[in-house]
Amino acid sequence: MDYLFVPDDIRSPKLGFESIGTEDDDLVVVFEDGTIGTIDDPDKANLSGGSRYVRRIGDIKDILKEPEFQEGTIDTEELAEKYYRNQIPIFTISIILLLAPLIDGRLFLARYEMSFLLLPISLIFAYFPEFILFRKIKDGKPSRIIFDIGEENSVELSSFGKASKSSKGSQTVRSGPRYFLGFVILAKAALPISTIEGSVNAFDPGSGIAFLLGSLFLIPILSLWAWIDTRRGPLHGEVKVKHASLREVYEFIREKWISGSLETISGLISEPEGQHLEFKSSIWTTYRNDTGEQVIGAAKNDKTEGSIIKTIAAFLNTYGGKLIIGVQDKPSRRVVGIEPDFEYSGLSKDIESFQNSLSDIICSSMKEDTIVGTYVKIDVESIEEKMVCIVTVRKRQPESWTYVDLKNWNGKPITDAFFVRNGPQSKLISSRASADEWKRSSEEHRDNWEFSDD
Repeated sequence: MDYLFVPDDIRSPKLGFESIGTEDDDLVVVFEDGTIGTIDDPDKANLSGGSRYVRRIGDIKDILKEPEFQEGTIDTEELAEKYYRNQIPIFTISIILLLAPLIDGRLFLARYEMSFLLLPISLIFAYFPEFILFRKIKDGKPSRIIFDIGEENSVELSSFGKASKSSKGSQTVRSGPRYFLGFVILAKAALPISTIEGSVNAFDPGSGIAFLLGSLFLIPILSLWAWIDTRRGPLHGEVKVKHASLREVYEFIREKWISGSLETISGLISEPEGQHLEFKSSIWTTYRNDTGEQVIGAAKNDKTEGSIIKTIAAFLNTYGGKLIIGVQDKPSRRVVGIEPDFEYSGLSKDIESFQNSLSDIICSSMKEDTIVGTYVKIDVESIEEKMVCIVTVRKRQPESWTYVDLKNWNGKPITDAFFVRNGPQSKLISSRASADEWKRSSEEHRDNWEFSDD
């Protein structure tokens, strides 16, 4: 099937596919804005306006880094083609074997008490395509898309491509072809039944042939239903979307994410600092507080470096957020770029050495070698002909919150400092006991926490 019918929505459904990684193998719908949803009961959906979709990714901005595509080992197109092609000869031979006794009674298996010995052979023959399909799926690895949305468990979609079996709880995929294929698979049971009807009391002699004749009567009806169903248009409230492969879904969402990320940078610079957003002029370069001008010839500034680490740790220990480096907040908001920091960032003094140096100070200050890449993402973008650094930070869980060491905190080093975010500020919780209390407290209690002036 090259297209599917899904419920219409204000976000404009664009693509449809079925993921084996979602609940009940739900049909996954990708919308025009790059977000995704699954179809559910309207009473359970958490979208307004009575939408039938439940959010899986509700905003493209929720994806913290570029979606990851992992190529599988299953050739879905070849697998589906072989599976359907093998059904025809097997079903035809089964009919011949079952109808042969009508020509020669000696071929009627019910006459022989030991005919049940043929049961394993008949089962393997009749369901050979299903056996091969199962083995290929079991031994192979499906393709996957992984979305990092800032939670402990990323959203993961896994699919076998266009060989969709349709959604269990949804009427949006044409049901005629599904029922037709299901009945053909069931009808193949006639041959195994014929091998045991002479030796097992559960079946009367001739049950296999009777089952086959009943199937042959219903199959044309189901074939007509499937033919009509594949040619119908969308019903009221439905919309026609492309039945996409997982690769097509990945490319579509990735393109939306990249374009959205660039728009987000421009938009972020006009936003005020807050719980999830902070701006810093630099990591090591010194700027005048009154004029905002760079202090030429100043030494590497450990205090501003500590401010960067403090903000990242506070985001980690609270709700996550973004730190924009290279944008000055005071005395006025303006882009100054990260280029002046290159002077202090390694031998090559370029973007790569800047990113590596920033990664090193984050990992060493937090005493975690893998914190960057798992909870902290470092990107560099160009805006107003200058480079800015966007540090995206995921929220951590209380059992893994972060303590940091700073070279310069109020003029002296500090170790195992615990910072949290309080509105547009990063606050120090000065004692280990208070930090433990913060971890155990509710979010409401944290929002009303009384901080010291340390």
